[in-house]
Amino acid sequence: MTKNPTQGLPARAPRTIVYQNADFVSAMLQEMYQVGLLQSLESDASEKSSRARDRQGKVAVGGNAEGSVPLLAKAAGKGDGEWVRKQAEVDDRSSAQRQKFVYSQAHYLDAVRRGLAERGQLSSDTFVASAGSIVEFTALTVRPNEVTALLDIATPALIREVARFVIRRGKRAEIQETIDRAQAAGIDINAEKIAAQRAVHELAASDAADVAEAVASALQVDARRTATREYHATVADDRNAVLICDAEHFMTADPDRLLDGQFTVLGKVIKSLNPSTPILANNKLLRRFQPDAVADLLGNLGADEAAAKYFDLSFDTEITNAITVMPIAIYI
Repeated sequence: MTKNPTQGLPARAPRTIVYQNADFVSAMLQEMYQVGLLQSLESDASEKSSRARDRQGKVAVGGNAEGSVPLLAKAAGKGDGEWVRKQAEVDDRSSAQRQKFVYSQAHYLDAVRRGLAERGQLSSDTFVASAGSIVEFTALTVRPNEVTALLDIATPALIREVARFVIRRGKRAEIQETIDRAQAAGIDINAEKIAAQRAVHELAASDAADVAEAVASALQVDARRTATREYHATVADDRNAVLICDAEHFMTADPDRLLDGQFTVLGKVIKSLNPSTPILANNKLLRRFQPDAVADLLGNLGADEAAAKYFDLSFDTEITNAITVMPIAIYI
């Protein structure tokens, strides 16, 4: 049986790939070795044999007799015999076997990693690598960009009503505090004044709701993309990485749920270490928002303690001490 040629057994358990840009891997492999990409290998084996055998023989016998027997003066006899035996044995055997070995993308990825390591082209220190360097590091945690993850479920209409509820609840507490102070001072408050104050607060809630809905709509246009996904990886206590991934290269339809653990990332650095990377830095328009403005907007949502009992409204507005990486592969 023909066996597939091996290049040596791996030194560790086989990897499970959750993301791989096959175009990047193929291009790197061909550039490093300057050869075409072998996609499959076929092996043929055949055997045929035959055998034949013939045999032939001949025999002759004869005799003479003389005597005084009446009426028989002389007697003679002769006999010849010949036999031919032809035996043909033909043994014709044939067999054929064909095997086809297909090289997967995991094979090419391993070849790229080996080639990079042999050439010393893998950066030894991820966070001192410059743009264009190839790095490999272990991410302790991987989480999606919180703005993108939030917009998966938070539609503009929902954001509008949440903002209105938060403002109404805060203003209602202010009205109640005013009433309590007036009662403590022995002062009666006209109900019409309370209604007027509440109407003013309702306008403030509507204004905040309109702004929140407009911002959410803009975020969905600029940040909620089906072609790319952004993830934030924690590499060490004070070191992080921003991963910009093409959604089509994930091996699963639900990468946000799968990327919830420790993974190894192989990629190219596109932005070197930055002490502060805003969460909107990779958006075309929204990156113009200053981190303080985003913090104020999200802080208003998290200021309501009653709502915070049911939902964590805290959001990171920036990623500290982070490099930005274009992943080639993510695996474990």
